[in-house]
Amino acid sequence: STTVVVNGQRFTLYTVTRTWHESNVHCENRGEVLALIRDKADNTAIKDMMLKSGSMRAYIGLHENQHGQHRWLNGTSNYQNWNKDEPSNTEEKAVIMLGSIYPVEQQGKWADVFSSRQEHLICSTQKL
Repeated sequence: STTVVVNGQRFTLYTVTRTWHESNVHCENRGEVLALIRDKADNTAIKDMMLKSGSMRAYIGLHENQHGQHRWLNGTSNYQNWNKDEPSNTEEKAVIMLGSIYPVEQQGKWADVFSSRQEHLICSTQKL
C-alpha cells in the first residue's frame, strides 16, 4: 500500500483487487473508509499516488444511492471530477478514479462502474 497525507486526511492506495462492497469492508477493517475527496488538492494527491504506483483504476467512496443520487459514504463534499460523459449509467452504482492507462487529460477523473468489478481501492482516515 502507498500513503499520502493532505490537509489532515490520510489516503491509502491498496493495490489488491476487490469489488466495491469488499473494498468498503477492507477499509473499515483498518479503521478507514473508502476515500472522501474534499477538493482538488485531495484529488490531485490521490491521482499522483495512483500514477506513481501504476494503478489503472481505483474505487473511491462515492456511490449512487437508491434514489439515483451520488453520495459519499462518510461525510459530504461538493467537489466533483467526472470524466466526459460520466456518470453514464444508472445501473453502475460504484465510482472509480481513472489512473495510469488513461490519456493524461482523463487521469484523476471519475467514472461510474458496476460495483461487482474487481478494482484497486483508496481508503481515507483523519490523520491521528
